[in-house]
Amino acid sequence: MTAAALAGGWDYHLFNHKTTFNGETRTITIAPEITELSVKRDVYSSWKEWLSLRDNAKYLDAIRVTGGDPIGGGEFTGDIYFLINDWRLEIGQSCTVDGVLYSDDFPSPFVQVSGTQLVTNRVSALVQTVAPVIENLTVNVDGLAVPTPAENAAAVWSHTPTRSLTNYGPYTGPSTSDIVTAIDSTSTTASNVSSIKTTVEAIDPAPTTSAIVSAIDTTSTLATTVNTINTNTTQLLVDVSSITGDTNQLQIDLANVGALVQALLKLETGRTKVDTAAKTLTVYDEDCTTPLIVFDLFNAAGAPSVTDIAERRPQSCP
Repeated sequence: MTAAALAGGWDYHLFNHKTTFNGETRTITIAPEITELSVKRDVYSSWKEWLSLRDNAKYLDAIRVTGGDPIGGGEFTGDIYFLINDWRLEIGQSCTVDGVLYSDDFPSPFVQVSGTQLVTNRVSALVQTVAPVIENLTVNVDGLAVPTPAENAAAVWSHTPTRSLTNYGPYTGPSTSDIVTAIDSTSTTASNVSSIKTTVEAIDPAPTTSAIVSAIDTTSTLATTVNTINTNTTQLLVDVSSITGDTNQLQIDLANVGALVQALLKLETGRTKVDTAAKTLTVYDEDCTTPLIVFDLFNAAGAPSVTDIAERRPQSCP
């Protein structure tokens, strides 16, 4: 890419389109490695994006399109594209063009570079498009009928048993001190109370039933008193698995998203300048004075260059 092309439309190349547009010469050029080209996607839609960048809207329009009109029964007329205002499509290699493309000003919309084989313009004989109807579509695979989306939905909603989610509030069971008191009240475990208290008090915040039972089970000498402890703690039997998470706290910070979009727009539409002496490319803020980012420019050999650019590297890179 030359320095002139980089300074005049480097932001358009970020879209990786198959075509480039030159408003001065009114020429649409196909990239040399391209062998398949869609008139709708690669010519018309790409021109629309190019037109929205920088000051490209100052140039005369390149394309007009007809078609897409409803003709009843879910059918529409096909798209036909015309190059206008002396715009031409330049092709330097053998290429298959998919779509209907004409020129308002020339016998052919194409300009072929000398030595190029004839361009194949693949045009459909259909002049209308038909909207697909899929609601009653039946698919048969190896003799088995595949259910339609409507049949799948009906089967899901009619399935029994039905289930519902319950949102529980904060834990309201007994505190750690209440549990320790209940254990202390069991006189038959007096010799082992101190070890149980140490284990239970380490569980903070309020423990679950499974955590309490696990702490008790670790004291092998209390095996004969587990039933008594379980009797005193039956109020702790809470089905934790049915507690759903409170998602009210989840929020999306739209301010951060907006700031990111604004920064990307500045990089895409801001003023750019190539410094031929310093071998750099500078992108400026909306005031066209404040630099946003500076890139060092290199050729394929890794040497600074503004004539055969193969790499742009932010100066913030190590």
